[in-house]
Amino acid sequence: MRVALVTSRRWAPPEGGWGADNSTVPTSTIHLPGVVRFATVAAFLAIGVAAASEAAAGIHTTTTPTRSGPADSYSGLVRADNGQACAGEYQVRGVTVHGRPACTHGPDGLPVFYAASGSTKGGGGKKAPSPSPTPTSTAPATPTGPSGARCGADGTRVQAVYVHAADVADRYSGLLPSLQQWTANVDSVFATSAAETGGVRHVRFVTDASCVPVVADVTVSSTGDDDLSNTITELQAQGYNRTDRKYLLWVDASVYCGIATVENDGSAAATNRNNSGPSYGRVDSGCWGGDTEAHELEHNLGGVQLSAPHSDGGWHCTDEYDRMCYETSGHTMTYPCPLEHDHVLDCGHDDYFSTAPDPNGYLASHWNSANSVFLTSAS
Repeated sequence: MRVALVTSRRWAPPEGGWGADNSTVPTSTIHLPGVVRFATVAAFLAIGVAAASEAAAGIHTTTTPTRSGPADSYSGLVRADNGQACAGEYQVRGVTVHGRPACTHGPDGLPVFYAASGSTKGGGGKKAPSPSPTPTSTAPATPTGPSGARCGADGTRVQAVYVHAADVADRYSGLLPSLQQWTANVDSVFATSAAETGGVRHVRFVTDASCVPVVADVTVSSTGDDDLSNTITELQAQGYNRTDRKYLLWVDASVYCGIATVENDGSAAATNRNNSGPSYGRVDSGCWGGDTEAHELEHNLGGVQLSAPHSDGGWHCTDEYDRMCYETSGHTMTYPCPLEHDHVLDCGHDDYFSTAPDPNGYLASHWNSANSVFLTSAS
């Protein structure tokens, strides 16, 4: 078991280093995870002051962080060069999915303090300028979507998994009620997001006959929780490699907040690689609760594609507030949606999730994760 939560505004170089000098790479050539901010009291107060000044402008442009620090959170990740399967991302060492190397954008950030609300979120730091009203969308009279029973174990499903290393106490029995509640919290994010555009979406979790989510209890070796590569490798060896499954992992460790495999495929067709498995989203114990899990699952479902209108170039978005948006190096953030929308997907419903996409918009001709077969429009 490795304990290595990154707790400063710094990142570790992956295997092979950031560049020729093994230290830095220009911002334009690399996509980084969000700013990680566990603030001291003084730093927290500074954030509040900064937020007040940014509120007047309505935007915030982040600064370039120093890319160095504890290496553990990038252990098992190999920076992919141009022309490789995961170009612009990281390969998960030794892991293949869909017959090609598994890709990830790297670790998402720790929970953060919000200057305005005190909320937390796995996936980068945020400040809270004054928001404008939530954009509205016109829904069709009868929204359509993926069909399939909400409950059961048939077909394409999201499998909830509790993972602990052999040298970590198995807390499955005590945590099971919480784990099942957290799956409900994840489902609520997708249901609320769909309702904004007049639709219905629920996550097709593997459930029992009573529609209670089935959470698998998996033990890995003492190093199986050390990094994403080890975790996926050991899970696949235990049979968690089905093409009709996406695996949402609650890992009893403190290496990451969240991290997920991603597929760079913006095509609108049902054959999109994001529309099959296996995919893996890992959330460690410091970030359990539902919001981070929904963030990582949405990565597994295909958000946010690099071609999206508000893409930050690193699998997140720049139009706040949104479950998939957060500040990244060198990007200007806009705030068309209120802070309350931070627990919901796709501010404006024009980048990666809509049950009623604009027929002339981006999602009409690109991948829309609301059409994923791992979701259902059944109530």
